[in-house]
Amino acid sequence: MSPRFLIPAAIALSLAVGARAEAAKVVGKITVTDDFRRALVDQDAKAPTAVKPGYWSEPNAVRDVEPPFVSPASDLGVVLIREGAPAPKPDEAVEVEVKAGGLAKNVVVVRPGTAVKFRSVDPFDHELYVPAFDDFKPEKQSRGAFRTIEFAREGVYEVRCRLMPHFHGWVVVTASTFVLPTEANGAFSMDGLAVGKYTLRIFFRGKWIHEQSFTIENERGDFPVEVKIDKAQAAGSAPAAPSKAAEEPAKKPAGR
Repeated sequence: MSPRFLIPAAIALSLAVGARAEAAKVVGKITVTDDFRRALVDQDAKAPTAVKPGYWSEPNAVRDVEPPFVSPASDLGVVLIREGAPAPKPDEAVEVEVKAGGLAKNVVVVRPGTAVKFRSVDPFDHELYVPAFDDFKPEKQSRGAFRTIEFAREGVYEVRCRLMPHFHGWVVVTASTFVLPTEANGAFSMDGLAVGKYTLRIFFRGKWIHEQSFTIENERGDFPVEVKIDKAQAAGSAPAAPSKAAEEPAKKPAGR
């Protein structure tokens, strides 16, 4: 390539890198409080499907009884929505592993029109399905086999197994601008953000349990976000999840 072409290319690359470096970055941390975890115990005890506690949940001389563990990386779904952003495109096919008690990641967040591949890594057979969803009926699935299901509409889909009543997982379909992967310690981040108004939403056990809005006014530096999941969220005080019973089919995305 001639040197005269290399110079403009180098300038363009420099501008692109510079613009990226100046873009804002959200740096967040989700803390799941003990009060939230204790509230789950009370909530589960009042559920219609509640069973009598076993020896593992009664005080004993071996170890203290603890409220249920909540993993931010697996049990929470975190999205970021930018006001006025164009409708996002579907994600590329998402693969999730199927284990004995549920999905390897219990909450899978995707955009409308995304195909999700459920691949079994469990030595036992499964018959996964989503209640009242004709496209995802029970079907035998052995170890190593996979099923691919397209989720065309926004909504919340609880994945169950006909062979294992305790099995459950969630596929959350939402036209969010960004889906934020969360680490085991609750940390998350997203860079390259433009100036504008944003809403952070967090999903857990069938509903959106937290929502907060903020404005990024400068395309430089980090924007810290701290979230504490407390007992109020366990009571379901946050906005309800979108309904999957919407009559209108999802529109074809026009681009991110």
